[in-house]
Amino acid sequence: MHAVVIKLLEDGKAELNLISDITIFIAATWSRTDSASRTIELATTDTKMEGGGHLLLRDDGKSIAGLKLEVFNRISGKTVTVDFVAK
Repeated sequence: MHAVVIKLLEDGKAELNLISDITIFIAATWSRTDSASRTIELATTDTKMEGGGHLLLRDDGKSIAGLKLEVFNRISGKTVTVDFVAK
């Protein structure tokens, strides 16, 4: 994994771009249990994919500390597993 780009939109939707030798785009929704939480729960909304995970933010609340994600691609029958820790 070379990079992770995640856009959290105000309407509760999220756009995830996982960049490695190929780029994988995942449409999702996001939520958090309380406003002080640094953990954001993600769930896929794409009909071709099923799964989710969570995004951990740094103390500034804007940058990514880590991402754990497991998504099953219904078309290829493969599972994408991400355990990304930012440097």
